[in-house]
Amino acid sequence: MEINFDVRLRDLVAFNLYHAPRHLVNQIVVLLAMAFFAPEVWRLDYPLGAKIFVILFIGVCAAVGLLAATGLFAAISYFPSKNRGVLGAHTVRISPDGVSETTAVNSSTWTWESVPKVAMTRRYVFIYVQQHVAHIIPKRAFESRAAATEFFRQAREAWSKYRERRPTPRSS
Repeated sequence: MEINFDVRLRDLVAFNLYHAPRHLVNQIVVLLAMAFFAPEVWRLDYPLGAKIFVILFIGVCAAVGLLAATGLFAAISYFPSKNRGVLGAHTVRISPDGVSETTAVNSSTWTWESVPKVAMTRRYVFIYVQQHVAHIIPKRAFESRAAATEFFRQAREAWSKYRERRPTPRSS
């Protein structure tokens, strides 16, 4: 199955905002922010519930700040002159053997063995080719939501078949 689409700056920002909260380092940063301020909050002469609320509020503020910084960094770092082939026309093909992508400046092929994750959101299908790198396929590229769901289903099925037959590591 093949799909042609344009990747826009907002798609890259959306991917980074989807991925950021799921990244362990970002989760640790939020927890560290909460832990950093917790001793000061604990010294306040507030009821226990208020102290817990303030610590959680600090965590929410840290998460929102981290997401804002992630979105801004993504928007600044993907200018076409710096990353030719990232923005613009893409063709992604999925087959039982893997996924391939073609742009005006490159072509890549990945076997399902190298794909760590296949995910779908309301607006995108993501086929991760590395832990933090994915093919970002906007659902607007498909004729219908059903076509996007079918593309995701086929990709997920091919990926899952590899995962099922992958040899398990031997324990010593």
